[in-house]
Amino acid sequence: MRLYSPDADALQALRGSDIQVILDVPNTDLQSVVSDPSSASSWVSANVKAYAPDVSFRYIAVGNEVIPGDAARYVGDEAQIHLDYALFTAPGTVVTDAPLLVNVYPYFSYVGDEAQIHLDYALFTAPGTVVTDGPYQYQNLFDAIMDSLYAALERVGGESVLIVVSESRWPSAGGYASTTVENARTYNQNLIGHVGKGTPKRPGGIEAYIFDMFDEDGKKGTPKRPGGIEAYIFDMFDEDGKGGVETEKHFGLFDPSTRQPKYPINFSG
Repeated sequence: MRLYSPDADALQALRGSDIQVILDVPNTDLQSVVSDPSSASSWVSANVKAYAPDVSFRYIAVGNEVIPGDAARYVGDEAQIHLDYALFTAPGTVVTDAPLLVNVYPYFSYVGDEAQIHLDYALFTAPGTVVTDGPYQYQNLFDAIMDSLYAALERVGGESVLIVVSESRWPSAGGYASTTVENARTYNQNLIGHVGKGTPKRPGGIEAYIFDMFDEDGKKGTPKRPGGIEAYIFDMFDEDGKGGVETEKHFGLFDPSTRQPKYPINFSG
């Protein structure tokens, strides 16, 4: 699971569980972490060391959705160095060869160009190849987005960088014909079944997780990079009080008023 800021109650509840956690350094804390190594050390002490090794921290994410934007200047090497140094003294095994966390939303690509992108291509339900790019054939938009990211990394010398899909989802409401409970179920269920499938461009095993509830051993990936894709479905509950467009309130798996799932979903793929 992912915590977008340290939450003492949530971290306490996770002690002794097998649930792995992505913990974010909130965007509001980035400047202090970058400018002062002691601030980075204090942040790690309060939010990681205080709970490790009883809580299994999968990743420490440096901000969320900061690129593009003013906060982007805080997520470079200096922030990483300060956090790495602080984390090396944390209990347990620490690995600092960090992946690139990316939020992948075929939904937004689809609604931004419905005339050119078919719904079945976005929902993983196209019956055959929709797009051919050289030797690579694409049956779904998710793979096309992932491989465009891999290609971009290769152009700047980042061939070895692992991409982790830190958010992906489909809204169940919001006023559009495509924002239905059934489409949300279809996308999320198909995503779970697909993330272990990899791409032809980057062969090799990449772990696949949905809320860290399952490992997918049969890794397949995307046409460009076969192997697995580590992915996280966001989020658990609808956010009725959230501002912005209506669809942003309806990405959850659960109805916050009833605490019941909006549709059945199988996390075993």
